[in-house]
Amino acid sequence: MAASAATRLVQGALSWAYRGVRRSGLMNTAAGRGAFERAYWAYKSLIEARELSTLRAYVQAGSTVVDVGANIGFFALRFADWVGAAGRVVAIEPESANVESLRGRVRSRGLEDRIAIVNAAAIEAPGRVFLQLNPDSPADHRVAEAGTAAEAVSVDAVLESGTFPAVSLIKIDVQGGELRVVRGARRTIAQSTPALFVEFHEESLVLSGTSSRELLAELRSLGYVPHLLAGNWRPAEDEAVFGAMQARGYVDVLLLGDRRA
Repeated sequence: MAASAATRLVQGALSWAYRGVRRSGLMNTAAGRGAFERAYWAYKSLIEARELSTLRAYVQAGSTVVDVGANIGFFALRFADWVGAAGRVVAIEPESANVESLRGRVRSRGLEDRIAIVNAAAIEAPGRVFLQLNPDSPADHRVAEAGTAAEAVSVDAVLESGTFPAVSLIKIDVQGGELRVVRGARRTIAQSTPALFVEFHEESLVLSGTSSRELLAELRSLGYVPHLLAGNWRPAEDEAVFGAMQARGYVDVLLLGDRRA
């Protein structure tokens, strides 16, 4: 979750290893990509997202969880366990190689009926966008002014296209596009007041034409209160959120609507 100096060192080492494997051509082989994904999964489990279980209290069995920026499914597969057989997970991911890996994991666990995979970028409304791919990091792709053409959806449109239980949680980690995702989920937010789990990374937000202050102000305007993890999730003032983000590089924030906070 929040990055420490040690976490950033591990991130740097993983990125260095990925660059080496990619430049050797091994990432174009099943064995090379598989080895990297196993290392990535271990990193998420042991370091970056080891406190993932703290979110479980905000996910009701039989509900829907939306995973925006699903990557290869680290969060989506756990969310599927939490919602149970009567629940659904909507995993939205724009990058094709990540989606292929995600589909394989969903199939291998027999979760095709529980996890709906959407190969698109989530923004304000359906359409087309460009995806800027980072060749040195499969977790650092972003919507940009130029790049690889990709489908675009909104969270609202995806959920309205099918029959889904009420949404209990939306997780958003999209390399600076978080505000656009929120704006495309306004009807869902108004109807269900789901918990929101959102990454704040100032550099990525600025590259996308916004800022952490604008993102948090928008969420506040929707009636959401930011919480930081300190043993438990605790309400936080805006400056505390920005301070944690600046000190650690980025910070994951749990936002609860007034009724749930």
